[in-house]
Amino acid sequence: MYTALYREYRPQRWQEVVGQKAVTVTLHHAVLAGKISHAYLLAGPRGTGKTSTAKILAKALNCEQADAGEPCNQCSNCREITAGNSLDVLEMDAASHRGIDDIRDLQERVKYAPARCRYKVYIIDEVHMLTAEAFNALLKTLEEPPAHVIFVLATTEPQKVPATVASRCQRFNFRPLTAAEIHEHLVRVIATVGAAASPEALAAIASFAQGSLRDALSMLDQCLAYAGGRLEREDVAAVLGLATEEWLLGLALALQQRDTGKVLEMVDAALAEGKSASQVAGDVLAFLRDWLILRLCPDQASLAAVSQAGRVKLKSLPVAPDLLFQLVTNLEEAGGYFRSTRYPRVALELALLKTLVGKPQGQQVPVTPEPAAESRSYRPGAAGERRSGEPGRAAGSRVTSPSSPRTAIGAEEEKPGARVQGGAGDEVSPPAEDLDLAGLRQRWPRVLETVRKIKMTVHALLVEGKLLEVSGQEVTLGFSPGCQFHRERLDMAENRRVVEEALRRVTGREMTVRTMLVPEEAAGETAAAGEMSLVEEAARIFEGKIIASNQT
Repeated sequence: MYTALYREYRPQRWQEVVGQKAVTVTLHHAVLAGKISHAYLLAGPRGTGKTSTAKILAKALNCEQADAGEPCNQCSNCREITAGNSLDVLEMDAASHRGIDDIRDLQERVKYAPARCRYKVYIIDEVHMLTAEAFNALLKTLEEPPAHVIFVLATTEPQKVPATVASRCQRFNFRPLTAAEIHEHLVRVIATVGAAASPEALAAIASFAQGSLRDALSMLDQCLAYAGGRLEREDVAAVLGLATEEWLLGLALALQQRDTGKVLEMVDAALAEGKSASQVAGDVLAFLRDWLILRLCPDQASLAAVSQAGRVKLKSLPVAPDLLFQLVTNLEEAGGYFRSTRYPRVALELALLKTLVGKPQGQQVPVTPEPAAESRSYRPGAAGERRSGEPGRAAGSRVTSPSSPRTAIGAEEEKPGARVQGGAGDEVSPPAEDLDLAGLRQRWPRVLETVRKIKMTVHALLVEGKLLEVSGQEVTLGFSPGCQFHRERLDMAENRRVVEEALRRVTGREMTVRTMLVPEEAAGETAAAGEMSLVEEAARIFEGKIIASNQT
């Protein structure tokens, strides 16, 4: 009878446990030294070796021919424990035996001495599933255990185990295995069974297993049965429902070219094959991770689960890392909607398209002018500017619509001093020479007004910040600790570009914005200076003169 790979290649010795050296070495040394605890709590994700380790511990304690703490796996005790037939090593699934009656039955049996072995070992799997009453009954046994009994409690959710129980056990945490560790083990299994598989196929399985070696072996078993001969990545994709590398590379080309129609076509093809939107998004996210590795860390290309041919194709596609980062962000945000929305397909498509139709990196901020105010109020600006209520625009000015060819990839950057989409009178000032902090403070009210016209929400964030420093082309804004939210929102690329565009219009210079948190005292001093600059600006507009200042 055929035995599944995850059962056939279950670890039988300490050294065969993959990726849990801290656990196995500690337990091995404890067995050698004879320092055995009466209860152990093994916590960690599924498929990481908890139950296998518990069985190895039971064999090491009861082996008739133990060699330096390692079970021989040849004596009758070892063979019975491995087969699950031992009278003294009992496994109990707490998910199906979770009541107080099950624990009372266990309490009755622990009183009796072992039938053949040195110790009676009780392995309780998924112990967190026990009821509160069952835990209370188990606690009494853990407090006063018989000398011949050892409890091994295994759980995937240790936080649900009562502290009174956990504190009476030695706890060992099992970590998820890395893709490299799983891949290495799969290579050994493939060699042992005499099969053949490409590295890309095994890498895809290792990545899809998400740290669970048992899941990886189960998937390998299934994929080998499907392939018949040599296992390729396309076979893995077909069995597990993954996106093929050919599809992913085609999507990469469409994304790089910002071909929205092709992107929609490829998403439609993937969903037509029966894949869920969530699964497609996960495949794309994993692929973007590989693409970023090849783009930013080419010397670490071995970490990417892409074939050699695929790496060559990706390296030939010039793409800004910002585009890939934005795609990752949008797909992560869309992931929260997949479970709640009735239209997960729409969430997936919008996540991809939102990135492609956005402003290309380095392009001027698209501006939507605010509606003209009904009142004919004054606003700061250069002499001779039109008021906000006047119709028309200055001769020779140009307004750029959102559909302008300037939004195309590779479009020529707008020259300093040229008009950018906005309302009437939004002219760019001549470049300011030797602009320092005092000079920018005098212009700051105009910057605020320009930001307000571009985007009101950014203006609401910016007014909470204080102008701290001007260093070359960099402007530093300070926010008090109570305005952390305003600082974080202003640091978003889209909002920061609005401020930088306003600075360009007012100063005629290309400047960047940096934010930082400052103490309340520093913020207060800067605020006072800012208020003084408002007074000076008002005096300039109304051609007045400052007689005295009550500033303290």
